[in-house]
Formats: sequence, C-alpha cells, structure tokens
Amino acid sequence: MERKELLNLIKGLELTKKEKRVAEFFLDEEKRIYLMTVSEIANEIGVSDTSVIRFIKSIGFKNFTEFKNSGQQKIKSHLDKTKDFIKNIDIIKENSIEKVYIDKINEEVNRIFSKISLDILQQIGKMLIRKERKYIVGFKSTAGISNFFGVRLGFMLKDVYSFNIDDSVVINALYNISEKDVFVIFDYPMYSRTAEVLTKIATEKKASIILFTDSDASPLAEYADIIYKAKMNGISIFNSLISSQIFIEYLLTYISQFIEENEKNRFSNIRKYLIEKL
Repeated sequence: MERKELLNLIKGLELTKKEKRVAEFFLDEEKRIYLMTVSEIANEIGVSDTSVIRFIKSIGFKNFTEFKNSGQQKIKSHLDKTKDFIKNIDIIKENSIEKVYIDKINEEVNRIFSKISLDILQQIGKMLIRKERKYIVGFKSTAGISNFFGVRLGFMLKDVYSFNIDDSVVINALYNISEKDVFVIFDYPMYSRTAEVLTKIATEKKASIILFTDSDASPLAEYADIIYKAKMNGISIFNSLISSQIFIEYLLTYISQFIEENEKNRFSNIRKYLIEKL
C-alpha cells in the first residue's frame, strides 16, 4: 500500500491520540512496516499491541496479517521485476541490448497476434464502432497511451471523448454517459482511485465497459464487459509500453476498415484544416 492509498483510508476517520501516532508511523515507515510484527511496531511507537490492531481494523483490514500480505505482495512484485532485470542483464552480457530488445518485441507481437488476443481486440473494435459515444480515460502511466488512442480514434469515429487529467472535468463529462455509450479505461500498473470512481459511474449508468489492465485481479475487473490484459515487463527495471503500443495500433487499424464513406469525408476535411493550420 502506498502513502497516498493509506491517506485515503485514514481520511475522515475519528482516531484516538494513540491511533493517530500509529497512523503517523505507518505513513512515515510505509515500506518497513510490512517487515515488522505488531509488537515491534507497538514498541517503537510506545503504544500497546491493541492500539496497532485497532488502527488496522479501522482502515478496513480484518487483522494485521491481511494488512501485511497486501503490502508484501507489492514488495514481491517489485522484487520479481528486479530479478527479471538481473536475468536480462545476464542475457545482455551474452548477446546485446539490441538482440534482447528485438526478441522482446517479437515475443509481444506473437502474443498479441495469437487467436485469443485477436478475438478480444476485435470484440473491442466492434463495440467501439457500434456504441454512440466513446469515453476514453487513462491516468498516471497510462495517460500517454490512452490519449494516443483517444485522439486517433476521434479522427475515425464521431463522439469520442478522451481524458487523461485527474480532475472534476472528467467526472462531470462522464456523468452524461448512458447505456448507448461505452467507457474505455486504461488502468495499469498503478491502479487509480479516480478510475474506480469513474467506472462505478459508468456501471450505474449501464454503459458498456472496456478495461485495459495488467491482471484479472485488477480492482476494476468485476465491472468490465471486456478485459484485455497488457504485459508490462520490459528489458529494463522500468515498465514497458511496447505491448500497449502494438495492440493499440492494431486495434486502430482494425477499426479503420469499417469506416463509412461519410466518416472518411469527415477525416479528409479535418486533415485539410490541420494542414492549413500548419
């Protein structure tokens, strides 16, 4: 659990003085607490074990073990990524960055163009064409890829609305969504609280929901009509957007073959104005 997530859980709670001390310790030591016991935390703060446990329950966990597991899972994912990076370094020593990079791209291309993956992408394409209004949303690390998709989709189809800034404007816009529309959300690998709020609005309005995420365990998976899983592992310690870029460009190309004549004329006119502007 990150500091921001913990702050959201604490916000609005009526905590005792001792519980406030526990909360401050958890915020200051957000990584170390997952490696400590209840007694170790209590001794360091100068409170009882009961105060620590009471605080854990007040933020929504059944017990300290459940809280600890939630944090250790994130630590494990970071460690796994580091191990992958170390393996890649060993492979690079034997080959070259260029070879490893090309092999990685080929691996992603083969996965995306498998039958299962293509079936899902084509379902997504058909839904986007069929629905009246298309709301495209992505924050944090997916802001760039969602904007790329939304802008280009808007050149091909009418009524495409793209948002990548987390503010009140997107909530106000999405409130107009209906069952005739589709909500497309990019939410990975750092899940967004705003994305969850927006998805709940879309659900309440009975809109169709397309979710691009990295896991079936995504917080938004239960709301989605269609889920497409993106792979994030690259050859460095950072997340890679190679997979995202490839499947997005394929999806745009797939949709383009169904564009009607009036949409083609619309795109030609828009392009003419863009050239004049330049």
